[in-house]
Amino acid sequence: MIVTVKITKDENMLSYIKMIRSYNKKLSIGEIKRQIENNDTVIEFDSSGYDFNDEFTKGLTEDDYNFDFYKFLEEIQDKGAKLIIFLDNKKADMQSLYHRLVFEKEIRHEIEMYPD
Repeated sequence: MIVTVKITKDENMLSYIKMIRSYNKKLSIGEIKRQIENNDTVIEFDSSGYDFNDEFTKGLTEDDYNFDFYKFLEEIQDKGAKLIIFLDNKKADMQSLYHRLVFEKEIRHEIEMYPD
C-alpha cells in the first residue's frame, strides 16, 4: 500500500516541519515548507518498502516499521498538522490507514503460519 500525505497550510507549520524533516532527511526544511504551501505531497510511505538491511529499519519488524509510520503521523497531527491522507491514490483518514495496516499485518501472519 502506498500512503501519500498532504498537509493543510496553517500557522502551526513550524511546530511539525522539523518532525517531518527528521522523518525524511532527503527534504530540506524549506522544501517541506514549500510543499505544504503548494498543497503538494509532503510525506510518502510504502508499507511493503520494509528492508531489513536498511540502516533506518535495522532491528524493526515489518509490523514495527508500518506502525511506527502511523505513530509518526499521530505525533505530527498532535502538533497541529491537518493531514490529507491517500491510500493507493484514494482519499482516506487515520482510521482507514490504521485498519489497512492491521489487515496487512494479519495477512502477513497468516502467510507465515500457512506458507503453502
